Amino acid sequence: MTFAVYGTSTSSGIAIGRVHLNGAKSLAIASSQIDATDLASEKKRLEEAVYRAVGFLEEVKSKIPSSSPPETLSFVKTHIQMVQDESLKVGVASIIETNNCTAEWALRLYEKDLSSFFDKTEDPYFKSRKEDIRQVINVILKNFSSQQSVDIFSAESLQGSIVIARDLSPSDVIMLSRRGILGFCLESGATLSHTAILARSLRLPFVIGVEDATRFFQDEEVVVVDGESGLIIGELDNRTLSSYESKVRINNQEEMCVNSTLVHQTVVSLDGNPISIFLNLDIFEDIYKVPEYETYPIGLFRTEFLFMNSPDVLAESEQVEVYKKILKRSNGQEITIRTADLGPDKLPTALKDSLPEGAVSALGLRGLRLSLVERKLFLSQLRAVLRASAFGKVRLLLPMVTGVDEVVEVKEILENLKEEFLGKGIDFAKDIPLGAMIEVPAAAASCSLLAAELDFLSIGSNDLVQYANAADRQNNHVSYLYQPIHPGVVQLIFWSVTAAKKLRRPVFICGEMASDPKYLPLLLGLGLTQLSVRPSVISDIKKRIENTSVKSSKSLVERFISSGDSTVLKELLAD
Repeated sequence: MTFAVYGTSTSSGIAIGRVHLNGAKSLAIASSQIDATDLASEKKRLEEAVYRAVGFLEEVKSKIPSSSPPETLSFVKTHIQMVQDESLKVGVASIIETNNCTAEWALRLYEKDLSSFFDKTEDPYFKSRKEDIRQVINVILKNFSSQQSVDIFSAESLQGSIVIARDLSPSDVIMLSRRGILGFCLESGATLSHTAILARSLRLPFVIGVEDATRFFQDEEVVVVDGESGLIIGELDNRTLSSYESKVRINNQEEMCVNSTLVHQTVVSLDGNPISIFLNLDIFEDIYKVPEYETYPIGLFRTEFLFMNSPDVLAESEQVEVYKKILKRSNGQEITIRTADLGPDKLPTALKDSLPEGAVSALGLRGLRLSLVERKLFLSQLRAVLRASAFGKVRLLLPMVTGVDEVVEVKEILENLKEEFLGKGIDFAKDIPLGAMIEVPAAAASCSLLAAELDFLSIGSNDLVQYANAADRQNNHVSYLYQPIHPGVVQLIFWSVTAAKKLRRPVFICGEMASDPKYLPLLLGLGLTQLSVRPSVISDIKKRIENTSVKSSKSLVERFISSGDSTVLKELLAD
């Protein structure tokens, strides 16, 4: 009899395929105790496993297609850095000595200690790192000789399969997607985990939070992954199978039609309103790998990744060359350069030892706050942006802004630099637009004051939703509280857009809300006409806009704002 199990959809789409369960196998760890005379050899086994793990991740990185979204490379690089982190090897080696245990057992104890710490801390950043630590430990464990047989990629053919597993890392998803996997179902996971974000970028149906999924289904059983409704359907009868096969055909035909019409950066809504599309850029090298960067303006260049991958702070001249290359590749399109949003998860090695312990955190020194403390790096970047502005259209965007005083301070710094450049005869654009990320609730609530000091605004939906709901978006235990359509969040966005328009300041939105077609009627109804999205979702975004009436959406949003009735929002998103 046909049955369905429910989870949470993190990536839309529908796939039909045979179940592959090997990815659900647990990593068995042998007896923990070893003889004291074996400690040295056990540490060597650890070193060898770490070496092989790095090799595996480097292989994953090398196999990432050039057309893949920017997030793909970023996630793998992060895991490589974590595996290579000396503190991990030192910490695990210390546990081996203290407990006279195997390297595998020591890795699990290391993971347990860190997880316990993450569970106790109130810092959202550290809580989000728990997932990364678990996945990195598993990568190392799989590279011990005793675990070589536990391999989710070992099947002769995975083409057309649906992977059902307890958990998967970003590297697992990349390798599996190259083997022709059609969709995923996980027992664990969070909507905004790295793995889920990557699945959305790769446009693969993905359902998480399906308890005991690995027990419900059998290897080779034909199932449906319904990423639209968050369902996994098994024991398919002919009627259900035929219905879903029809849906897959229709989706494929619509996708082909949309892709054949991707020509303009501006798309017109159902009732004739022009909506501008911008692109997010994470990794500089992707400007040469993703063809859309030649056509679309860049609405958000996350420059922090320029500083993360080098032991030394990137020199001013090197930054200038990066910005010049992006401008050249963009064929005259405007680029928005966000100053480095450095924080606990994105901190250059050169800065780690210069800051007090605990100062850098998700709600501590981060973004502009950190930049105003570490002036040397900030000044270097501002000078580089000014110099690059002589070669094309540039906008400057400030991250994690809380109040007007911060903006005024940056404007004073910029004026001093401009005076210096004029005195030295250094060419630069005199009128570079200055904007701020609206991601702190206090900034959204006082947006009219910020807008008066700025040339444009950018709503950072990921952090704004997280901070407004006081819910860590990476924590599966409170993921139900991470609600982009919470009335409070909608009100904050409404205030921001209203304040910007009243002062005739451009306002756009970036983050996951902008890249999720489901939320477009709400965003358009709130008055947003500029969206900065991932390159991989352009076709879906255009399709949704073309089928959305801005007038009708605004009418529903106005009803919600005046009544507070959240059912109106659900009606809006259901259209």
